[in-house]
Amino acid sequence: VRAHYNRAVALLNAHDHDAAIAALLRALNHQLPVSNPGSLRPELRDNLNSVWELLRLACDLAGRPELAMAADMHDLSAFSDVDKN
Repeated sequence: VRAHYNRAVALLNAHDHDAAIAALLRALNHQLPVSNPGSLRPELRDNLNSVWELLRLACDLAGRPELAMAADMHDLSAFSDVDKN
């Protein structure tokens, strides 16, 4: 998860927003599906929140406000049409 997050940060710095979004979705897919995210240890929950926050930023920078809103709501299903490669 940390590697995908760090890669996304590097990609955002390189202005490759779509690739950053894909890296963050991979990070989330490694953390999820947790049936109840509230049951995670606090440090894991904080890490997961950081991924969601960076995903929202990446979506904003990519000009995808609908996905930024979905990231704010932690709605992974809204990203089903996004290329995760």
